Amino acid sequence: MENSYKEVLKEVDHLVEVIEQSEEYQTYRSLEEKMFQNKELMTVIREIKKKEQELAKKEQFGTSSEKEKKEFQELTAKLEEFPIYQEYQIRQEELNDQFQTILATLNHYFDNK
Repeated sequence: MENSYKEVLKEVDHLVEVIEQSEEYQTYRSLEEKMFQNKELMTVIREIKKKEQELAKKEQFGTSSEKEKKEFQELTAKLEEFPIYQEYQIRQEELNDQFQTILATLNHYFDNK
């Protein structure tokens, strides 16, 4: 059992390596790095996270206002104006689709065994 588990982990490591070397993944990582270097973009992202946490707390107690919700929507719209963020989102979706395909393939394989 131990040997077969080690063999599976070895194959998983190989799969991860193949994914990390793929053009799609490399592009995604490059965009991510460029985003982290964009101070204006990162400021907007931090503002969104802060506002999101505030809204979640207030909504939990039923005290959020329409003004606050509108401010959050405006910040989100501002984020969407960054072309690098738009491209990052597209690449992230593509990678997620690939991961879902891999998972579905594994599930199909084991369901039919």
